[in-house]
Amino acid sequence: MSYRAKVPRWGKIRKRLKSFFSTAFQTVSRFFKPFRPCIPTFAYPCWGWSASMAEYDGQRQTTGSTYDSHETLFNNSSNDHYDSAQLSLCKTIQDICLSVLNKHPPLKKDACEVICDTHGKTYVILFRINLWHPRVVWNFFFVNDDANIHRLRYITPLDDDQQPRRTVWIHEQNEIESSYPDKAFQLNWQKINPTTKNDILNKLQDLSDEFKNRTNQYGWVLNIFSDHVEKITVDKPEFNNESSSKSLMGNIHVHVEQKLIEKTHKFLKENPERNIIHFIMYTNKFPCLKRRTKDNTNPCFIQIIKSAFEYNSDRGAGIDVFFTNSWGPLHHTNFNFLTYSKLINTGNVFHEYHRKQYNKRFKLDQKCFKDNTEIQKVLAHTDKPHRMQFMDELKRVKNKLTTKELTIIEHIDYLEEVVYNNDANTSKIYRDKIYDMFLNMELKYLEQEIFVVVDITSDFNSIIVKCLLEDLPSILGNNRYFRLHHVQQDDPAKQIIEMIKKQRTNH
Repeated sequence: MSYRAKVPRWGKIRKRLKSFFSTAFQTVSRFFKPFRPCIPTFAYPCWGWSASMAEYDGQRQTTGSTYDSHETLFNNSSNDHYDSAQLSLCKTIQDICLSVLNKHPPLKKDACEVICDTHGKTYVILFRINLWHPRVVWNFFFVNDDANIHRLRYITPLDDDQQPRRTVWIHEQNEIESSYPDKAFQLNWQKINPTTKNDILNKLQDLSDEFKNRTNQYGWVLNIFSDHVEKITVDKPEFNNESSSKSLMGNIHVHVEQKLIEKTHKFLKENPERNIIHFIMYTNKFPCLKRRTKDNTNPCFIQIIKSAFEYNSDRGAGIDVFFTNSWGPLHHTNFNFLTYSKLINTGNVFHEYHRKQYNKRFKLDQKCFKDNTEIQKVLAHTDKPHRMQFMDELKRVKNKLTTKELTIIEHIDYLEEVVYNNDANTSKIYRDKIYDMFLNMELKYLEQEIFVVVDITSDFNSIIVKCLLEDLPSILGNNRYFRLHHVQQDDPAKQIIEMIKKQRTNH
């Protein structure tokens, strides 16, 4: 007899599952308009992505959407192509964003933060960072009202006393490109002798061989002098746990970029006579934009900008930073407002994420089975000779269930197979109890949709990084001592070699 024949309740369970996940198959609402898979776009064309810039009183501003205490929010002469409903929506969204900003004190020097706020039925996520040089506070908003998601940027240049000189709304007209902005790589070859030029390519080839097929976090930097190339590598970040008695740093995390900067500082200090020309840095993940409070240090992005400014001021050197994966400031807990009841609603702008999860393969996490309330109830009514057998069977089932990447329904099928299709000498009563316990824990875990929100967080972090890269050249102006580049996962060092060869040929 098959294991399914031993479970007459299977039809009821299937019916329960069908009801539980049925809404995931419904047609996506007409309100959902993705500009690329998984990422929703604005409800109106005035909320696209590519910002159109202009100069005004020496400060950057947008051609159509500016704001300060002395001007109206929109300039009618530059917004004639918007109808009154669109202008009203834009004004409403910007007012919501300003109300969130006004609730919080100005951002301190070198600081950054994520703010989550509600405005009626509208939920706002704000990331803001005070860039080190030049002094600019870069604000990025996500405004969600269930049916739509609006995104906009708000930039405040500061004077030397950290006081706002002018506030600028980015007037976004087009959808963001799926690729990262392409910034030209630049290296002053005239200051480098022929031997060193070849050494740069040789060192990059060594890095390509050393880190080929690596996907976890690592990084390296080439310190390029007129007559020498110094290679510095960091194999992984350092995550120190409070329980680690060997670590003198306690529960402090040291990121890869932080280690690279420290090692570079040390080398330059020990070799003051060397004429540094340029730095080429690579980090698998984008330098962090936010750190834990307990780390008591600036985000790596700020640390790199500060170091780049220092190197440029003292020695005239520039730095090009390459990265592969986005690593933004948002955490999945910033999306706690996305309850399961909202995600299954086809009119919700995030419903597409939920729908895509139905056929996605994933492993169940051990924390899926951390609730031992029912286990304790069973043990309380189990005689001592059978308790060990019961606990051994629980352990076996749990270990089996967390080994395979399956779809939602396949996980439920596999649970039944693991529990009932086994030669272990466990009574049917206990198997039924174990099956019911694990089924309830799996359904509870799936209902939380944690893995859905993680995907949303990843996409939104990518948006933040792309827009920051898009704005950075305008923010830095003529101070192009610091440039960021995106390269693909497949052998990034090799891609950098090709970029250098191309720039060297053009030179």
